[in-house]
Amino acid sequence: MKRPELFRFAGLSSLKTPKMFDAQTGTATGSASIVIPAPSVADGDLMIAFLLTTSGSATMGSGPLGWIRLTTGSSSIRTEVWYKYALSESGTYTWTWSGTGNLFGGLLTWKNGGVPIAGAITNGTSSTTTAAAITIGALSAVAGMFGNGTNGTTSVSTPPVGMTLKAFENGTQPECNLYEVDGAAAGTFGPETAVWGSSSSTSGLLVEVPVPINNLPMVVATSSASGTGTTIVVNKPTGTVDGHLMFAWVSVNASGTYTGPAGWTEIADFSNVGGGAYTSALYYKIAASEGSSYTFTSTGSAASCGGILTLSHAAYDTIGTPAGGAGAVNFTTITVAANNSLLLGFVFQTGANGTTKAPPMGVIFNEGDSTAPGFGFLYQYVNSGATGTRTVTPSSAGCAGVLVSVSPS
Repeated sequence: MKRPELFRFAGLSSLKTPKMFDAQTGTATGSASIVIPAPSVADGDLMIAFLLTTSGSATMGSGPLGWIRLTTGSSSIRTEVWYKYALSESGTYTWTWSGTGNLFGGLLTWKNGGVPIAGAITNGTSSTTTAAAITIGALSAVAGMFGNGTNGTTSVSTPPVGMTLKAFENGTQPECNLYEVDGAAAGTFGPETAVWGSSSSTSGLLVEVPVPINNLPMVVATSSASGTGTTIVVNKPTGTVDGHLMFAWVSVNASGTYTGPAGWTEIADFSNVGGGAYTSALYYKIAASEGSSYTFTSTGSAASCGGILTLSHAAYDTIGTPAGGAGAVNFTTITVAANNSLLLGFVFQTGANGTTKAPPMGVIFNEGDSTAPGFGFLYQYVNSGATGTRTVTPSSAGCAGVLVSVSPS
């Protein structure tokens, strides 16, 4: 069994202004991949990566594990922006484009950062790079990216007004300067303009780093169990206290239905979606004077697995449509009610020794021991609106599962 990856966002505090404290950069020439060193961060710090390539036709698939694409643009210098909340970070991060070019990557990091909001990417062909105006909330930080396709012979002669240079590259193509300001006034910010020493293709963008609301949903702990027969007993995760939100995810390699213990609300119970013989069910409960374990009973008897995920500062929002199949499976989009929500993926895998990934979602826990079946909990912080589909890829056998959103509370 793999050890759970637990994270508690101690860095996210009530109504504190986001503070940028670290910048890292990387460049590459005639390459498809850009590598950026991991910063020195604490769990919960917000990282935003700004990526440019001179290959205007290049696209980018998935990023490093746990990184979330914020926005993408297209021009003769193509732009991508990604973000991630730090969780035991070390080493380097690699992003790979579909074609080779000259590349820039810059990574800025904040304490107390809410889920970032990107403005429109503005492209042009001149000595001026303009980033379109955005509307921001009180005390937000704002990051600005200003790129120029000149081959290592120019620099910014006139910087954007009121912003501080945090990282730059003017020795290779493309040129790029990253600016930032903390504690900006609420309302319209920008447009912001940087003037370069020579003309070329340009790309500009502003990103708001808002103040996090009172609390983001946070993972407290997980537990897991496996067995054979019609029942499975799952322990309460260590650290669970009254008021925490718990999800219980149970599966068996047999067709049928599940019955949960008293006090649990069933939100999914499905069999054989996408083929195969299995049953999975998902329940939630607000912890209140809990015992030490819970028993879930299926009408089918076979090898089974299950786990409980405990969250703090969290309220159940909505659930998607279950999906399953052999190989990669598309989990259908759901509509999230609130900003700074937590999107969760509950995944069942029919085989043993399995791992499950669904980039850009990160992994909270993966139970992939030598006994079939297995399961995983995935996560991604999102803002309100449609999430889009998530493609879940098991390392072996088939899989099934569902997306759930959790609102901050």
